[in-house]
Amino acid sequence: MGTSAKKQKKNSKKNDNKTTGTAGEKPERKLTRQTMIDLYQARQYLGLDTLKETGLRMPVRVYFKDPAVAADTEGAGIDDEFTTPWEPGLDDGPTSARFAVVDYDATKNVLTPPAIWDARKNCYLAPDRKTVLDDEVKELYQYHQLSVWATVQNTLDFFESGAGLGRRISWAFEGNRLIIVPHAGYGENAYYDRGSKSLQLYWFESEKGTVFTCLSTDIVNHEFGHAVLDGLRPYYYESVLAQTAAFHEFMGDLTALLMAFSNNAFRKVVLKESNGELTDAQLLAGLAREFGEATANAPYLRTGLNKHTMQDLAGNLEPHALSEVLTGTIFDILMGVFAKHQKNEVERAKAGGSKNPSDIRALADTVPRMQMLAIQPLDLLRLSHGVAAATARADDADQAERLLSLMLNGMLTDPAGGSRTGY
Repeated sequence: MGTSAKKQKKNSKKNDNKTTGTAGEKPERKLTRQTMIDLYQARQYLGLDTLKETGLRMPVRVYFKDPAVAADTEGAGIDDEFTTPWEPGLDDGPTSARFAVVDYDATKNVLTPPAIWDARKNCYLAPDRKTVLDDEVKELYQYHQLSVWATVQNTLDFFESGAGLGRRISWAFEGNRLIIVPHAGYGENAYYDRGSKSLQLYWFESEKGTVFTCLSTDIVNHEFGHAVLDGLRPYYYESVLAQTAAFHEFMGDLTALLMAFSNNAFRKVVLKESNGELTDAQLLAGLAREFGEATANAPYLRTGLNKHTMQDLAGNLEPHALSEVLTGTIFDILMGVFAKHQKNEVERAKAGGSKNPSDIRALADTVPRMQMLAIQPLDLLRLSHGVAAATARADDADQAERLLSLMLNGMLTDPAGGSRTGY
């Protein structure tokens, strides 16, 4: 064999190794942009594993809850398995079809450089265009930008999915993008503002250091819940009724609860921390721990594990306080549905369908039911006027589900026949 033939055979073997890899190794495959776009068009028909494998779900390491929970609770720090939807046209910011991060600090009068989109690596980078933005560099403001964008991008997908409303949700303002301001300025606050078409997330100092509300998935999802409800029922924004404002606050807390609850890894930590009893699951029910500890010297800002009724709060017109009535009700319903699935697990084990009853499986089965129960009835809300805040405590899960449907229509009546609303 001649020298040129040997060289040709050697190069051919080298190229084969690049394509197929060595024995036992999985070959590297990179989908073309056009293939990604084609798959994106059919994403609703693809399973979660396929979406992850193809890159249509991007891995982004974010907090399960917030830095305080991460510091205090083993296993509830950074979510290693979190992914958010990829889409064509992603850009620096991050910027996507429905969101744009603009990191302007009004207190410092500083516009922070944006996270940089690298289409080849299919991820966001720091301004040096080398550093991948993950929890190893969580002190970088660009990591904060990515974290808050990935959170709302995922939550919008949750609402618009088939198990949610099953359709596109429009904003209450003109335009296609909600602006996210992760470091809006100094202050113990965060809010949604229709006028500026934005979520404004502030930072402040506490005894333990700087608190960034943009790093709290509870706070980010709460404020985004306001934007979702405002898009669905824009006239609620104009109501002067305290109960309507309370429903807005409830929608924020509901969004935070459902997004935490839908996380597979987090549910396992919750069951471990509460010994399988959701009646003691403050890790799930408690909202915005870091913010609550810093501003109110409390273990959380609000919680779903409460027994407030409208009678308890007679004369109280503070929307956040009133909202806890509905948040407590929804958590009662969640516990009722979970209890029902626990019974199903026991019956399945007795019938030989499984070796042992599984609380993990029971809680996983509760997730899609709660998503349908809490999200789909939003389309049944009155188009305008006020929403009557109310509460009822039901031991039976089926009864609780019926109560929720009535609650979302502002017509809740106590199962014993007496009104609980008082309004």
